[in-house]
Amino acid sequence: MNFRQVVIVTGGNTGIGYETVLALLKKNAKVYLGARNEEKAKAAIEKLLAASKAPPSNLIWLNLDLGELSKTRKGAEEFLSKEEKLDQLYCSAGVRAPE
Repeated sequence: MNFRQVVIVTGGNTGIGYETVLALLKKNAKVYLGARNEEKAKAAIEKLLAASKAPPSNLIWLNLDLGELSKTRKGAEEFLSKEEKLDQLYCSAGVRAPE
């Protein structure tokens, strides 16, 4: 049996989040890359898959905008519609202070 962790990494398209995603892919995790900008997320996904040699099914863009609660909720609902569990959550995206 091949147990695979299911993980969300917020801000996974740049910086520490990107490096976290890369390390997780190399360990055969199924990673949801949380980012609000689809173009930037897909560019990062392309690079991450090439660098990790992971199958495309191991890395999925999760439309996740932490700056607006309704959009954050929508991202969570999208994840829950696809997965039964979440093993790990890495929060590396910035959140702007409420006004």
